[in-house]
Amino acid sequence: MIPYTEYNPSQETIDNYTLSKKRTRNGWVKYYNIPCAFDTETTSFKVNGKKCSYCYIWQMCIDGVSVFGRTLDEFRSFCQTLARIFQLDNDVRLVVYAHNLEFDFQAERKYFKWVDYFAREQRKPLYMCNEFGMEFRCSYMLSGLSLAKVGENLLHSSARKLEGEMDYSLIRHSATPLTEREMQYCENDVVVLCDFIREEIERNDGKVSKIPLTKTGYVRRQCRQALKKDKEYWKQYKRKLNKCQPGEDLFKLLHKAYQGGYTHANSMYVDVVLDDVKSIDFASSYPTQMCCKKFPWKFHQVDVEDIDTFDHYIENSACLFEVAFTNLRAKRTTTILSSSKCEILEKAIIDNGRIYSCDYCLTYVTELDWKNICDFYDFDEFELGDFWVSKYEPLPQPLIETILNCYTAKTELKGIEGKEQEYQVAKGVINGCYGMCVTNPVCDTIGYENDDWTSTAPDLAACLDDLVTNDSTFLLYQWGVWVSAWARYELLSFVNRIETEVGNKVVYCDTDSIKYVHAPEIDDLITRYNDNQINIFKEVAQQYDYTIPRTHKGETAYLGVFDKDGDYIKFKTLGAKRYVYTTLNKQGKEVFKITIAGLNKEKGGNYIAAQSNPFEFFTDGMEIPAENTGKQTRTYVDEEMTVELTDYCGTTVTVNVPSGTHLEPCGFEMSLASGYKDLFTSIQETTNTGKVVDGKVHEGLMLGIKSQIDNLRSEIFNAYKKK
Repeated sequence: MIPYTEYNPSQETIDNYTLSKKRTRNGWVKYYNIPCAFDTETTSFKVNGKKCSYCYIWQMCIDGVSVFGRTLDEFRSFCQTLARIFQLDNDVRLVVYAHNLEFDFQAERKYFKWVDYFAREQRKPLYMCNEFGMEFRCSYMLSGLSLAKVGENLLHSSARKLEGEMDYSLIRHSATPLTEREMQYCENDVVVLCDFIREEIERNDGKVSKIPLTKTGYVRRQCRQALKKDKEYWKQYKRKLNKCQPGEDLFKLLHKAYQGGYTHANSMYVDVVLDDVKSIDFASSYPTQMCCKKFPWKFHQVDVEDIDTFDHYIENSACLFEVAFTNLRAKRTTTILSSSKCEILEKAIIDNGRIYSCDYCLTYVTELDWKNICDFYDFDEFELGDFWVSKYEPLPQPLIETILNCYTAKTELKGIEGKEQEYQVAKGVINGCYGMCVTNPVCDTIGYENDDWTSTAPDLAACLDDLVTNDSTFLLYQWGVWVSAWARYELLSFVNRIETEVGNKVVYCDTDSIKYVHAPEIDDLITRYNDNQINIFKEVAQQYDYTIPRTHKGETAYLGVFDKDGDYIKFKTLGAKRYVYTTLNKQGKEVFKITIAGLNKEKGGNYIAAQSNPFEFFTDGMEIPAENTGKQTRTYVDEEMTVELTDYCGTTVTVNVPSGTHLEPCGFEMSLASGYKDLFTSIQETTNTGKVVDGKVHEGLMLGIKSQIDNLRSEIFNAYKKK
């Protein structure tokens, strides 16, 4: 790595670089097809209690040449040099990737004027172009991987991120000497990233301009190209699509009804150590729904005057409606209705974010959610509000064929030497198909003016109108709502089968996986489910003339079947995204593992495993010291400061810090809401006849009550119109 002042490429080298063009919102821009990467290293400290952050070295890799400087003033000078060498301006740019642009931009932002930018959230830019024609982009958004994982996935480079070579607890500044190993650590970060961008340029026909801003951009491109392959088909498809785009009222209802994956723990088993727990998950759950299920296209609003009409719509159409329940209560200990999705909620008992019981609630559902609610809840009556219906149709054939082809590539290329990039591309499409469907087309406009972020509320009508007028639009927002709804329906329907046919065995669910106390009868249910799904997938394959792929071991890979995901010797959960377990590793040794939101799996897991009884330690009130969590608190520093900074060597210098990001290790405490703890304790102590517990009658905890709704629903059915 050389000082930035020594960077001086020959004119012949400059002339050999090619440029590519791209139309932007401000006109055509030319880009040098050169892999470039940028990174900063900062130190965090406090002055009179105020948090501060200072950049003590920056490094940049330009087509394999690594340069560095010790202050951001030097980096500004270097940018001026690059602008002169490459003749850069707002119309001729050099793209520079930073793997966490949010962090690096916060350090450098006040050293430049920013003439072009794009961000979906404040402080999280996708790209920022400065006055010298250097367009900084976020490579994390492009890759979706940590820098270490990016290095591991490189096809033509042996460069790797170094781990543990830089002690960030030591205070450093621009005069602090760095060891050879520390300098190597800094250099490797940009070399790995530069090599990654080189492969991305090759993947995009040698053109930087064709690299999308995000990983999902690749998915969108591939699907859009498939739909546009036949010009006549595309013309007819767009005509139909435009007629199906939602208006304002429908979009608002769709947005309210949208839910992500179902993640929840059965209160019967919370804070209980269980033996012999099994885990299964759906093979590519979201792509399965997209290929095997049908979806709503054109919605229209209807009046539902009687129960027969309601039943007809529920059984034969895609339905979207608002519904109010009176005296809603869980049939068993599994709860599914999210309290956060209720616009009105009265006298509710909440089970870790899910409703166990309530006097009254108003929410927004699809007909699939309705069916799930009927499986898991009893209620005295329900009232309906706005009600929309649509015919069910398959997704467009080119889109389904694209997903199927990528599933084949993902299946057949996995583990094949020399086909790593093709495998990653196929895997990215499979994983990104759902993401592109649920991207919200109505979002705030993020600005950056006078060194400050701004946010402007969207014009709903204009955003929805753009879906029709924009030629690049090729999806309907309602598809994403139903992909998620179908996935929840499949998962929860199987949970219901286990609970009604076998017993209260389901312990925990997360989007596409189910963890349950092992019982042979459940194995039979899984076999029957898989047999049925195989037949469904065979029909899809026949319909689209698709050859079902095989793994490199020769096994037929059916989409959407249950796969065994884990055998746990011991298992314990404290709620959503909070569980620990032991399992056997490849060497047959029992190992302790964790999944705890906000806690590093390795660092935090090692600390818990080192306790005398890890399963007892993992409970309400668990505390982990800051140095053992792998977790950091991030604070944005926007106030400019000039301070005397003394490094760990004892050298003091005056530093000016316009802005930065302060990082410090933070501890972790496991706490359960008192109401939640009372709930699962009462559930575990209450018998199926609903006896008094601890001298108190717990309303909503009466288990096993037989619903009378089927006999009453015609009598109590009323059309509800929201005021």
